[in-house]
Amino acid sequence: DSMRCLFLANALEGAAKTWHDQWTNARDTYTSEELLEALLARFAPQIQSRATEARHKLSAGKYRMRPGESVSSYQSRFEALVTPIAGLSDSERVFWFQQGLSADLSGECATDLTGSTFESYKDLVRFALGAETRFTARRIAEKQARPKLNALSIQDMGADEDPLDETPAPPPKRPRTASARTDTNGQEGQPREGKGAGKSKRGGQKGRNLAPKEGQVQKGHKGKDPMEFLDTFKCTRREFLHRKQKGICLRCGSDQHRVDTCPIMLAEDPKGKGH
Repeated sequence: DSMRCLFLANALEGAAKTWHDQWTNARDTYTSEELLEALLARFAPQIQSRATEARHKLSAGKYRMRPGESVSSYQSRFEALVTPIAGLSDSERVFWFQQGLSADLSGECATDLTGSTFESYKDLVRFALGAETRFTARRIAEKQARPKLNALSIQDMGADEDPLDETPAPPPKRPRTASARTDTNGQEGQPREGKGAGKSKRGGQKGRNLAPKEGQVQKGHKGKDPMEFLDTFKCTRREFLHRKQKGICLRCGSDQHRVDTCPIMLAEDPKGKGH
């Protein structure tokens, strides 16, 4: 027995060694069993029941939903935790289950659809599963709608003629003038085109003063305001692009005529000045 006491004394370190020296010096005789029992009572961790440990975990919030965890997985962990607690009421289950929900679900699952608090644990779990489904569907819908919005923005940015472009293009260079051709009878005929006449160095278009395509807004001409088309077509940028894409009248939106024959345009500018 003395060898066992010596073995215990040599195995101890730190605070346990200090306690051992004080304990043995206060006694004349002792056995190894008495020493071991006193040592365990002083330094061994307190043994708690599973029910007590479960309640401590509930109070400390160590059972909450993990990031990305589903409601069904959280429900399984929660029920495994509270099973050892005998006599746990349904209202307590509701309270602790709500406390462990994620931030996205805790507010939505605070009450039912009528605004009443949950009295049944099963009703709360069923409602939480439905809330998770609705939340997931809403998140997927927003994710699918985001590329469409980005595509529309890119399409608007890539429009060939942006009506709201605040930086007008530089004015085009004047084409070479065509020399008049006189026939043998001395009468002035059609103008004769010289080399390179009628061609634009920038656009490569033939002819002089080509009229713009319908709905196309020219920019950079002298005396032209970049915002003048808004006063002409009386529509917003979005509506202008929509009418242009559909091939309908840019002034009134009718599909029965084009902008050059629009009654409203003719009434406002009967001579067709500037169009």
